[in-house]
Amino acid sequence: MPQLQKSMFFMPIDRSYATEVGNVIVQWSFLDQGFHNLIEAAYNVTNTAQEENWRRLRPKQKRKLLAGLAEEAFLEFPRIKAAISRILDELADLSIDRNLLAHGEIAQTFPAQPGPIRLTVWGRYNGKDYVREYDVSHLRSIVTRLAETHGDARMLMPDDLAEDYYPGWSPDEISALRGFRPNNLSSRAASSRS
Repeated sequence: MPQLQKSMFFMPIDRSYATEVGNVIVQWSFLDQGFHNLIEAAYNVTNTAQEENWRRLRPKQKRKLLAGLAEEAFLEFPRIKAAISRILDELADLSIDRNLLAHGEIAQTFPAQPGPIRLTVWGRYNGKDYVREYDVSHLRSIVTRLAETHGDARMLMPDDLAEDYYPGWSPDEISALRGFRPNNLSSRAASSRS
């Protein structure tokens, strides 16, 4: 019996859009690792037994988990809690775009008037329907926001804490942050020194 030839059908999409959507997905994955480090560090600081399978929680549940742990860990440090709260707010906002771009229906749309091509994305997130349009600059700004949010999260970790990054951190705040360390960063730092 003759074998059927395989056929391929690629989405007709401008390469710059495909690249930037890929960058959003990859940067989100990298940020997610940093977010997991924050949760693990908060567990360590509070001496709380880690909830089994917490890494499998939905993003909204992970944000709620970290908010609760941070409240306990930094009870006497409102500015540290505020910094973590800003990270959580940014993650909540960015997760909508990431989810739509990763799981939504995407169409390339052309403007009636001269202007940039856009991607129109339809999807559902947390029980709500969304339709969003993205041009290349918007996608790049999402990648930048993801990287900045990750940078803000890392600056709370002892290995990356720069006292001059947040001018005015008090010695007590810096001391509180020095203990904010996930297990995997401790072992990674130790192995890189040997």
